[in-house]
Amino acid sequence: MNTVDLDFHLPPELIAQMPAPQRPASRMLHFRRDDRSITHRAFRELPSLLRAGDLLVFNNARVVPARFTLIKPTGGRVEALFIAQTHPRQWQVLLKNLGTYTSDTTYHFEKSPAWPDALTTPTTRIASSEGNGQFTLELDQDIDAVRLLESLGRMPLPPYIKRAKQNDERDDFDRDRY
Repeated sequence: MNTVDLDFHLPPELIAQMPAPQRPASRMLHFRRDDRSITHRAFRELPSLLRAGDLLVFNNARVVPARFTLIKPTGGRVEALFIAQTHPRQWQVLLKNLGTYTSDTTYHFEKSPAWPDALTTPTTRIASSEGNGQFTLELDQDIDAVRLLESLGRMPLPPYIKRAKQNDERDDFDRDRY
């Protein structure tokens, strides 16, 4: 099978913006290789579709809430996506809406309602640009990226799932389900 075999037009109004309320009711596309048939099913039907010798691979990885916002000195917002922590004070990120910058410009992390008051909000600056929107941030303090992102990050949903730019009433639900 080639990936082109899976190409099809999906009207935007048919793209689910929220997962099914009950996980077993989630929709599943079933493709049969032998006759190339496609049927639409519910995930709860999976056990009845399995045959002896089938292999199931479970992904129990947790999605990190890797989207966050930096605030420019002017008050402008920079959309950011965490890629990796390369040092206790350095992060690889993708940045959008950065505009012109200098290496000595300080950016603040936008706090979220989950941010513990006892923590000092770190600041950051752009240490380098790797091109194509990828940058290295230099933080002003050693901090565990996952811990910080758990407090202020949002889930990195695909662009076809629409959410409000800043805070969305579905953010907690997204953290639970994705």
